[in-house]
Amino acid sequence: DGVTWQPAPLASDDLFVLDIAHANGRWVAASVGLGGLPYSDNGLEWKAHPQFSAEQAPYLYDLEFHDGLFIASGQDGTILQSTDGRSWTGRVIDEREEPDWLTVVHYSERLQRWLLGGDFGSVWSSPDGLTWTPSDLAMRGIESLAEGDDRLIAAGRNWDLYMTSDGSA
Repeated sequence: DGVTWQPAPLASDDLFVLDIAHANGRWVAASVGLGGLPYSDNGLEWKAHPQFSAEQAPYLYDLEFHDGLFIASGQDGTILQSTDGRSWTGRVIDEREEPDWLTVVHYSERLQRWLLGGDFGSVWSSPDGLTWTPSDLAMRGIESLAEGDDRLIAAGRNWDLYMTSDGSA
């Protein structure tokens, strides 16, 4: 009913959860801290992710699931991908000298593509989650991507809003 809530303790007190997704009976959390990507099969009992040690756990800011694919976005131009929420493959998509911190991931049904937003103002798009194309916006800190009425809007820090109707910058 959304009125009565109970705690669902995480596998570690060193996690700061920033987003959560559910698909195919599995809950996954994007987190900053030790042992990123905790998961649960019931939403109450959470396990640390066995694939990442405390030293190599990525900082992850956002998480999305669409059509059989989880994508988590994180620091230093890195994304993680999984089809089951348990086995993950990491990729660096921003290979610039100072890579963007990818803070937002969104799947656009209208555009039929994945979108990533970065802390330095980059937006990356992909039709398949594998091949990514960057666009740079003159804004800092993309915090959200939303779509409706044939438009996609990026919201950032400093009250910035940018709009597109075709998925480009």
